[in-house]
Amino acid sequence: MDMKYIYRTCIILIALSFSSCADFLDESLEGTYSNENFYKTEEHALLAITGVYNIASFTSTNNALWVFGDVVSDDAVKGGGAGDQNDIQFLDEFNYSRNNGFLEKVWKHYYEGITRANYLLYYAEGIEMDDNRKAIVIAEAKFLRAYFYFQLVNIFGEIPLKLSPPLNLDAINVGKSSVASIYNQIENDLIEAAAALESESTFGIGRATKGAALGLLAKAHLYQGEWQLTLEAISDLDALGLYALESVYKNNFIDSTQNNAESIFEIQHLSGSTPKLGSH
Repeated sequence: MDMKYIYRTCIILIALSFSSCADFLDESLEGTYSNENFYKTEEHALLAITGVYNIASFTSTNNALWVFGDVVSDDAVKGGGAGDQNDIQFLDEFNYSRNNGFLEKVWKHYYEGITRANYLLYYAEGIEMDDNRKAIVIAEAKFLRAYFYFQLVNIFGEIPLKLSPPLNLDAINVGKSSVASIYNQIENDLIEAAAALESESTFGIGRATKGAALGLLAKAHLYQGEWQLTLEAISDLDALGLYALESVYKNNFIDSTQNNAESIFEIQHLSGSTPKLGSH
């Protein structure tokens, strides 16, 4: 057999092999999402807002709210010895450090929630779904972003105000904003959310509602000493006619009386899930 013919045949086969490998490697991954193929449908919108709600759930980090809300106040003491969860001991003594694990976790956790909300709000206009349902999803994202910022500003004070997803360096490298600026954004988000949210969510219990937005708005005004605005927000909340104090105080902490008339916004949890401490 002619050696030149054999040589040419081998060259052709090798070339075809490289071509087929390239085609194989260039195949798209059908099971993955990116910014290009996500935020397109109602299913995507509901998945995205569920991801934002997930940050509000009681993970091991969010559970630290009992540390910042109770232990560092007059409501509770850490207990135990100085070496038992010493990060909490430092906070209990108002000895704050950037190396404190609880501070670091809470910071990262809530900014993750803000980032998820910002992505959804950024791409919401291009999502194909019923306009009314889309408006509710957008309002939920704004409510949750306000909730996350409310927690952060009360723990850290001046913090970066991020309102766009991290798609470029300008959106990533953001300096600190004043406490007043953070609260102003919280109020704007909550006012817009209250205008679009339903009084009782058709998506089910545990979702943000008009009452939840008005309640958090009242709290934001209260924390700033804005007494008249606090009263106005509470009056709007009361006018909904959906809420009342429980006649039996302990009903607020019993499984069988969850989501009662005193509950304005109640995060839903699966029984037996973590964490197991400070979960009330």
